[in-house]
Amino acid sequence: MPPKPKIGEGIVVVLDVGRGVCSGTEPTFFTRAKDCLRFILQRKIFAEKCYDVVGVVTFGTAGTNNQLATGNQYQHVTVLQEVRLVDWDMMKQVENQGCGGSSGDWLDALVVAMDLLHDPDGKRFTGKKIVLLTDFSGEFSDDQSTAITSGLLNEGIELVVIGPDILRDLNEEEDGDAKQPWHF
Repeated sequence: MPPKPKIGEGIVVVLDVGRGVCSGTEPTFFTRAKDCLRFILQRKIFAEKCYDVVGVVTFGTAGTNNQLATGNQYQHVTVLQEVRLVDWDMMKQVENQGCGGSSGDWLDALVVAMDLLHDPDGKRFTGKKIVLLTDFSGEFSDDQSTAITSGLLNEGIELVVIGPDILRDLNEEEDGDAKQPWHF
């Protein structure tokens, strides 16, 4: 009998590549978020005996490439990488990812990421996590936010959001001091 395959955590990183994150002076939020994604992937590559699998979903893309897209649903959301072990090809694809130039719905991208982590038997992953990298500058429709929240809880998916430091930005506005606009 062959040995059982090793399993690890299932992680999907959702990267905002829309107009809002790409505008402004360098380093833009997009540049910082892409750096953060590269660091996540590098840690998985260099970790000893790491069986975690990672997928990458982008939103704000000019085109659409995901299994849930029908009619005008889940548009401008692209599955850049299916969930798999991280390798140098994945790193290269992330490195080559540019700005999408469109506006994408981060909640739609979250649903696409949840779909990639769907594990009805509970045998694919030891845990599930979605990492959302956005500044929330794009438009979104919150008509299904309650269902999405329930889905995250029912599927046991941990949601990690990495974005601008809103509290610091508000404090700086009050003080009239504009230091570094992004905080990771």
